Amino acid sequence: MRKVSIHTVEGDIGLARNVANGTTKFPFLGHCADQMERMLEEIKESRKKKEWQYLTDDEIKEIIGGYGNEGGIGGYTRELFDKIEAKIKEKNHVESQNS
Repeated sequence: MRKVSIHTVEGDIGLARNVANGTTKFPFLGHCADQMERMLEEIKESRKKKEWQYLTDDEIKEIIGGYGNEGGIGGYTRELFDKIEAKIKEKNHVESQNS
């Protein structure tokens, strides 16, 4: 299955609306656009409900392996991973829950 962005789907809905409003040959496209809008809203809502899963200290230790300090992770390492997570959230348009 091909992944499609929300922006692309919104454009397709607009196109379907324009065609439906501009011709009597394809009045069913208005109905299709309505259905697509409902599905798109459901997708947007389901994305909002997902809670961001932060890395635990143990997961960070697993990632850095022998490079971490013994027993725990240092403040710099935690800060580095927090900044990486923040950048990923920003790129994926995820609202910050702890920051």
